[in-house]
Amino acid sequence: MILSAFALVAIGYRNSLVAVAVAVLAAVLLFAGVANSQEPAHAPKVARTRLVVGLIESPPFCVRSEDGSWSGISVELWQGIAADLGIDTEFRETTLGCSMTSLQAARWT
Repeated sequence: MILSAFALVAIGYRNSLVAVAVAVLAAVLLFAGVANSQEPAHAPKVARTRLVVGLIESPPFCVRSEDGSWSGISVELWQGIAADLGIDTEFRETTLGCSMTSLQAARWT
């Protein structure tokens, strides 16, 4: 008698687990179908940011070539970051004193 009661409880427990598993699977499939049926939202095009970067020649970090282009560790690092962020960069040579004054005035000369 005890074994038959135990067997009934075990069968009921197994059936309830199966019912829960079926309900979870049905919910997942339902939500997956709803998610797939929606159109993906298109992000509006944003204008690229243009940043003016003041540089002071300081090899090997910032080196100005004869043609006016910049290279060096800091320049290459910044170019990689700007490319990842989608930022256009304009390099301008400056001095430390001019950099601080321009930053305070929020402008570059």
